[in-house]
Amino acid sequence: MVIAAIRDDSEATRADSKKSALEADLVVDYLRENGMRVIDLSSKNLIEGRQRSKPVPEAVRQRIQGPVKFIELPGLPNRMAWQVGSELWINVCHPAMGLLYSRLREPVFVDNRENLLIVEELIHLLTCRFDRALEIGIGRLGLTSGTL
Repeated sequence: MVIAAIRDDSEATRADSKKSALEADLVVDYLRENGMRVIDLSSKNLIEGRQRSKPVPEAVRQRIQGPVKFIELPGLPNRMAWQVGSELWINVCHPAMGLLYSRLREPVFVDNRENLLIVEELIHLLTCRFDRALEIGIGRLGLTSGTL
């Protein structure tokens, strides 16, 4: 069984605040009390580095940089991507991400510099690096900070 519970320890561990119960702690305690084994994936990463990426052309790999993996998880077709530790996993079972992966394997698509810029921008959005994604978008529009 997998359960997602939001963890915001910042408030509960501040020195000037009263100790408060976290939803995750309540769920973990309840499950353990009822004999269920619990692994907290926010503190222990069991899967990072174990999933191999589907192949992409070297030009794409150089452009996107960083630990980005194109993986196939048919059990999660509605998830586009998520962070697993320091890695970004892009699920090619999601229709849009599957189409993106297919296009990334086409030499004509990859040879177009503009396409690679758009892919880089998408990767930055998926990893929540919004500043870099905005820089790329502004640059593609021919705008600079001096013209804004």
